[in-house]
Amino acid sequence: MKKGDRMSIFRKKRLGAVSSSGRTKSLFELAQEAESEENSSALQECADEATLCAIEIKLSENDELSIFDSKLGGLPYWNSESYYPTGENKNKLSLLLQINLDSANIDDERLPNSGMLQFFIDSDIKNENAFRVVYHEKIDYNIKVEDVARLYPPVMPSEASPIKRSALLSFEKKNDALSDSDGNKLFGYPFFCQEDARETDESGQYLYDTLLLQLTSDLGDNAFQMWGDSGVAHFFIPKTSLEKNDFSDVLFSWECY
Repeated sequence: MKKGDRMSIFRKKRLGAVSSSGRTKSLFELAQEAESEENSSALQECADEATLCAIEIKLSENDELSIFDSKLGGLPYWNSESYYPTGENKNKLSLLLQINLDSANIDDERLPNSGMLQFFIDSDIKNENAFRVVYHEKIDYNIKVEDVARLYPPVMPSEASPIKRSALLSFEKKNDALSDSDGNKLFGYPFFCQEDARETDESGQYLYDTLLLQLTSDLGDNAFQMWGDSGVAHFFIPKTSLEKNDFSDVLFSWECY
């Protein structure tokens, strides 16, 4: 072998790399791979930016729900010393959903880590202005079902309500993509059947900029909920209010196909 041949082989080893098949890769091939890896990394970074951390709400059948459970519909937890939520015409509202933050194991800094968070609406969903979101900082576990029943709250499910069956709730964190935003959840991207009707300020920012709760209709005869014709319900809250655990300023709306 000539001296020049040895130098040629040496340069290939220094300026290339050996593939799994034993073939030496050229600088051009290595550059292509580096560019491909960089693009892949950039795409992944964009994908990460395009997802929001949401909390998926899973519904399951349970015939023995208590007033302390995280649940959809049913008899709510309520301290009889507090004024029960009513609508504009002073009619009592029904429990849509409640989350026992003592036991839900959500572990999300956007929510309080204890207490009870409740969503009330009018059992007739045509009345969108009749709703309230209530947060109890502490839960009194000495309260009995009889104590709440004496308040005569209207209980869903009922014939005119969107809740068809009560359900036990469980929670799981998820990465929420804009392209796959339907489902029952806390936070994340809202899903709309029609269009986003939220108002914006002068800079174009939504006044209610954070999705607090989304509930979507189920399909089939054993549906837990049905919002009109297979619709969806939203509760929105300003981020500044959420950061202070202030649930007094919330926007509720629902829409269907």
